Amino acid sequence: GELPDRLHLLRLEQRGIRARQRHGRLALFGDVAGDLREADQFAAFVALFVGLFVLAGWAFDMVQLTNIVPSWPNMVKLTALSFVLAGLALWLAAVDARVPAMLGATLLTAIGVTMLYREFTGWDIYLEQLTFAPLPIPEDGRLVPRMAMATAASFALLGLSLWFAQLPRTAILHQ
Repeated sequence: GELPDRLHLLRLEQRGIRARQRHGRLALFGDVAGDLREADQFAAFVALFVGLFVLAGWAFDMVQLTNIVPSWPNMVKLTALSFVLAGLALWLAAVDARVPAMLGATLLTAIGVTMLYREFTGWDIYLEQLTFAPLPIPEDGRLVPRMAMATAASFALLGLSLWFAQLPRTAILHQ
């Protein structure tokens, strides 16, 4: 009847908790680690999609695709590429591919730090359009598109956070 069914379900649940304890993942309220991994993968997909979408706009000379909201300035190629890199690094971290995730996180941090360095030192280089040419002269009084410093700082911090999350002894810095 009903009592043996409940006892059977209770035994199955106890086995599940023991299995999660053996693998170092005790989740008392469902599979929290699995839910967070799915959220990480979704965020990685969104970042990857946005970056690829904007890069496609640049590749096919479709200016409408180079900004997310029409009233916002165009996203530069380096920012779009950084979104792709952030998405890949986050996806790799979510599927426990530590070494490739750390490589992606290092590159993302390097991009952010380079852009901050360029801004603070006045380095005359225009990396935003993936070129080493000097900053072009503005036409028609318009400003040349640049990566925002808040964006550069965010990429640098995200890269550091992803990098620190991959090693158990530095995981506290990630949090």
